This record gives sequence, structure tokens and C-alpha cells, in this order.
Amino acid sequence: LPDGLTEIAARAFSGCSKLASVRLPSTLTSIGEYAFYKCSRLANVDFGTSVREIGSCAFGGCSKITEIVLPDSVELVESAAFNSCSTAKTLVLSQNLREIGARAFMGLKGISTLTIPDSVQKIGNSAFNGLSNLLELHLSAKTQEYGSGVFSSASKLWRPLTMFSSRFSRLNHWRILVRAWLLLASFIQSRLGPLAFLEVMTSTISPERRR
Repeated sequence: LPDGLTEIAARAFSGCSKLASVRLPSTLTSIGEYAFYKCSRLANVDFGTSVREIGSCAFGGCSKITEIVLPDSVELVESAAFNSCSTAKTLVLSQNLREIGARAFMGLKGISTLTIPDSVQKIGNSAFNGLSNLLELHLSAKTQEYGSGVFSSASKLWRPLTMFSSRFSRLNHWRILVRAWLLLASFIQSRLGPLAFLEVMTSTISPERRR
């Protein structure tokens, strides 16, 4: 796509079955809804450096995409933006991402590791539902709102969950545990101070200390 382009309109390339690769220019800031919907051969996407918003279903049904690496310019991923990109093996989220819409990354069966950046404030319903091969999940303590069923069907989530640089074993009720942990951490820090807080954290839940 040409340099100077700032926006891709809704449904601009929807259903382009012969499109295999796309490079987005550094001037692009917005990708409209359904822009690349069901481009069945699209395997490689270079998102450039300036995209801020990715619209609903923009890349939904692009089942051949091999990796999704969002630049740090991205602040909003709307609903079902990457729904059913089932062969993607890599998912890297923007460090400035604020909101993840409902079903945004639903059905990414090839993803085994996922990190939610500290910048994320809201995650919509079923945003990561269907990540059936997810083994390791890193959540941020700064995320304020989780929808329902965010990590439903992550049946292989046996690996530790990282929060406050601590590890948990498998979570059957991750949402409840996350909120309980945030409340406990806040209480300890307010009572004992930051240094004592870190000591309590590492001594009580670190696997190495347990041994």
C-alpha cells in the first residue's frame, strides 16, 4: 500500500482471496471494520509503525496469518478484529494497547504464550476464548476490567501465571483469583511498605523459596 495513506476504509479488501501479503505504510493510523475480512490466503501482515486503531473483524477469518505482531502505536483493537486467525503461532500486543474488544483474538489455536501489557485497561467478553493450546499466561495487575469468558477453552493452561513477578499454578477460576490477589497485594503494601511487600511476595509464593 502506498506511503501517505492514513486510513483503510471498511471492507476495502474484504474477501480478496488472492491477497497473500500486505505491508501497511508508516503513515497509516486506522484500519476500518472488515477491511481484510476473510482474505483466505493472507499469511503475512506488516502493520507498520503508526496504526492506532484496528476495527471490528478487520482481519477476521484470515486463517492463514502466521503471526500477529502489533506495533506499540496500537491503542485499540475492536471486537473480533483477529477472530479465527487459527494458524497464527505468535501474538505480540502493543505496549500502549488500552482496550481489547470482545472476541478480538478468539480462536487463535496456535498461540501457546500470551502477555497482557500493563497499558491494557479493559478486555472484552471472550477476547481470548478458544486459545486451546495456551500454556503460559502473563496478566497485568493494572487491567481494570475483564469481561466474561475471556480465557474460556484455554484447557492446557498449566504453566505458571505471572503477576507482580510471582508464579501461580494452573487457574481454574482465574478471574476470581486475580481480583483477590490484587486486593491482598494492595493491603500488604499499604500496611508493610514496598520493601516488606516484596519480601512477603517472594518468600510466600516463589517456587524456589518453597524448596
